[in-house]
Amino acid sequence: MMHQEFILVKGSFTPSESKEILSNLINSKITFHHMKNLSEQERHGMLDAASVKRMTELKQSFAEMISLLEKAQQSQQNIRIHSSIQLELMD
Repeated sequence: MMHQEFILVKGSFTPSESKEILSNLINSKITFHHMKNLSEQERHGMLDAASVKRMTELKQSFAEMISLLEKAQQSQQNIRIHSSIQLELMD
C-alpha cells in the first residue's frame, strides 16, 4: 500500500488568522457532508447517517477550537497550526 503525507498548514498565526484558516477548512468539510447528505436524500429519500454524524463532530470540534482561540486572544498569544493530510492507496 502506498502512503504519502502532505502539509496543508504550517506556521504561527494570530488568533483571528487562525480562526479564518480553521473556519475555511471546517466549513469546507461541513459543506461537503451537507451536499452528500442532500444527494442521498434526493436519490434514496433517506439521510446519510455518516455525513450527519460527521457534520455534528466537525461543528463540535470547531466550537472547541473557537474556545481555545478566544483564550489566545485574551492572553494576546499566537497559535501554531500544523495540519497534514495522509493519503493511502487502497486495494
